[in-house]
Amino acid sequence: MNLARGPLHAMAAIAVLSLGLTGCAGNDSTTTGATGAPAASGNASADGARADLAAAAAELQKGNFVFTATGHEEKTTGTMHLPSRSASLVVTSPDKEDGDSKMEVRLVDGKQYRLLLIETPEQDRVDPSELPPDFRSVYEALSGKFWMRMDTTKIKPNGRSREMRLDQPDISGASAMLTTVVTADRTGEVIKGTVDLSAVPIHNTPWVQSDITAMGSAAQKVPFEATLTGQRRLTRLALDLPATTDAPAHRRVIEIKDYDAAKPTTKPQGEIRDAPDETYDLLNR
Repeated sequence: MNLARGPLHAMAAIAVLSLGLTGCAGNDSTTTGATGAPAASGNASADGARADLAAAAAELQKGNFVFTATGHEEKTTGTMHLPSRSASLVVTSPDKEDGDSKMEVRLVDGKQYRLLLIETPEQDRVDPSELPPDFRSVYEALSGKFWMRMDTTKIKPNGRSREMRLDQPDISGASAMLTTVVTADRTGEVIKGTVDLSAVPIHNTPWVQSDITAMGSAAQKVPFEATLTGQRRLTRLALDLPATTDAPAHRRVIEIKDYDAAKPTTKPQGEIRDAPDETYDLLNR
């Protein structure tokens, strides 16, 4: 992620950071399994692979796992523990030139908390007291010095960053992508094929609509490689993504572990403030 330099541009980075959550918000509640367009061959091997992918997607919907996702200039880690009705996400983006960025989100007891950090280069730092009040509140919110208590009713459901929802427990986003399988072929524990990203609800991907549009027809046949255990649980999903407006062609990898063994997320320690209205303005762009 290449954030524009300067404190005012850094404030807008909160909207860019939120993209990591867009792709991890979970599976649409109407999704039932891997039900993409039928494979051309329609053979028993392909049907068996599809059934295994559907089973893997169902396992993720149980909401008890830990995952890591890596892609172009971004890393996301997360935990979903549905038994305690809690979850967490950490999105990081290193940038040697403009400073690293980080967003951490926790969902505990029905309340959402966020910590945001943009490490502004020393030459671009300013005294917050010199900024207009509305800019100052967001600049301080990006300091990473305190947590913000979010009013999720102020976050647009179709915006860049929507709240985590316990009724959509696959915060890895993997099961949503497995619902649009076009072709599938199994070799041992590995299933290879293609998925149609243009058919995945946009809020279940780490991209915005302009990214999918920029992929063109390539979005309809994105190569994937899924590794499943003998229990038909997904441990790794790799997608070979075509270039978009903002990123070159690259591989996105989601790794999942600790099924039925994730730990509950706890309420943040330290200072917690109510998120300023300006924060919602940026999140909802």
